[in-house]
Amino acid sequence: MFQNKNTFKGAELVELKLNGSLTAQKQFNTRQTGVKNTFNTYQFGPQLNIYFPKPLFPFTLFYYKKSSSEKRFFYQPKTILNISINYQARQEFARTISSLSYGFKFSNANRLFTYDIIPLETYVVKAKLFGNFRNELTSLNDFFLLNSFQDHLTTLSKISTTFNNQNLTDKRKLMYLKMSLSSSGNILRALYNLTNQKKDLLDRYQIAEIPFSQFVKLDIDYRFYYKIRKNAKLVYRFAGGIGKPLSNLSSLPYEQSFFGGGPNGMRAWRARTLGPGGYKSSEQDAKYDKIGNIQLESNFEYRFHIFKSIYGAWFADVGNIWLLNPEASKPDGEFKLNRFYKEFALGSGFGLRYDFGFFVLRFDGAMKIIDPENDLKKRFVFGKKTIRESSILNFGIGYPF
Repeated sequence: MFQNKNTFKGAELVELKLNGSLTAQKQFNTRQTGVKNTFNTYQFGPQLNIYFPKPLFPFTLFYYKKSSSEKRFFYQPKTILNISINYQARQEFARTISSLSYGFKFSNANRLFTYDIIPLETYVVKAKLFGNFRNELTSLNDFFLLNSFQDHLTTLSKISTTFNNQNLTDKRKLMYLKMSLSSSGNILRALYNLTNQKKDLLDRYQIAEIPFSQFVKLDIDYRFYYKIRKNAKLVYRFAGGIGKPLSNLSSLPYEQSFFGGGPNGMRAWRARTLGPGGYKSSEQDAKYDKIGNIQLESNFEYRFHIFKSIYGAWFADVGNIWLLNPEASKPDGEFKLNRFYKEFALGSGFGLRYDFGFFVLRFDGAMKIIDPENDLKKRFVFGKKTIRESSILNFGIGYPF
């Protein structure tokens, strides 16, 4: 990472980063070798951030402290310009995401609350499907997933509020809460309607021959940390959200959809292999990502010190994803009040973490206990298979939450 803390002679901060990640998840009983088989997903790309230590238009319209006697509401306001390119690759597809955003960030007087306002974020997704991936998706009649992989443009407006008191080291009970509301394409489609712009054959408006997405989305991330003693704590997290696709694009974009499984969530399932709901996948479609419009998930961890820089954790994860509307290709995948609570997955396991000081190396082994993919009376699966058949090993950098 490169930084310049006074780029324009006004205490502006310019950051240039090269981001990259590898996701590795493997069942204990697999014997695959090689980078492509070991790492399920890899991504990389440059990111440029410019922080202006003051409000720029339109944020100059906000009210600010005008005298020393007034109570300060905004603390350390920053206007942020972000430009990034991200390349993502898997065996089935590759995607390039080009992004530009302009936003405003500030805290309240005691710095416990942080507010982010992004009136404009625009990104273009260009996707390339390898081999017979597109034909296989079409043969599955899974248009929800197929639409998620098409080229699209997203114009996003977002507002989020974060409460975080983890810097108060003398506290025994600590909390983190972030709530975000996003809207995409609604104003743009209204303008196109008013000006009678031409639609394509699927009743969509386009920009540069690329349909733009239209949706509203709510996300919540709550975490509670309870210190039992100096090097031991109980941690609880709840993550939930709902996204509603609207007229211009019939499904949420792939990167805005919810998924279950992975090293930071339902760790007894590989990423994007859980759900939706009680849907039972065949061997053919089990190869493809499972995504949804609704997510409910809770995670519990007991973290403790073992020896020197080695820490351990017992954990349990419960949750699932659902579709907002019925899909013929995914029976029992939609969210219904009379049965959703019967479709929660449950997994548990043990993890080892090595703390290097500046980052944490993490290994988590997890087993399925309740699998909603099975028939209702057969969902308790603990002990029904050998450890090698039913366990997942996750590798990660940093704590999952």
